[in-house]
Amino acid sequence: METNHSLQTHDRRSALRVPCEILATSRQFISNISQTGFYLETDEEYQMQQDIPLSFKMGSFQKKLNLVGKIARRERLKSEKFGYGLSFQYLGEDEFAMIGSFIKKEATFLKVKGVIFEVIPEATHTIFHREASMISDLHVDSLKVAELSILLEQAFQRSIFLPDWLTSQEDPKDLTVNSLVNFLVENEGTLQ
Repeated sequence: METNHSLQTHDRRSALRVPCEILATSRQFISNISQTGFYLETDEEYQMQQDIPLSFKMGSFQKKLNLVGKIARRERLKSEKFGYGLSFQYLGEDEFAMIGSFIKKEATFLKVKGVIFEVIPEATHTIFHREASMISDLHVDSLKVAELSILLEQAFQRSIFLPDWLTSQEDPKDLTVNSLVNFLVENEGTLQ
């Protein structure tokens, strides 16, 4: 049985929002998302309270989401574009779970990115990306692993044992930023 996860107006803005870059159509771009709604940038003009159907993929999920958002906020942006705050309408449990999983992973990525830039200030945005090798691209050595571990524990407010992540990958080339994010998300409840 599908559950409607549309939240009441007073709950809408308190949900965790993460920045993202999701191309919904050639003319529609989602720049942040929460479990209650999203921010859409487009050159198309819509009216307040209008329902907008969208179909898009998020991150590494293969399944395409088919959703409807109701316009709750509208603003004119630069260069003939509009920005719309939309609240989700009629979310099923699968969609709600997918969005929640995406948000958790993106929030984890943002924390990891902040910690990495603190530990490795010379890491530039051109070198840093999700598939960047922690060893060959970011030059993480054992001392930096220890520093990463301490700062990640502070950022996530829980114990994090990075040697488990290091040994989880057979090939050192697989020790990427994304593999660290996945390790932290997958072991969230077990790393205490």
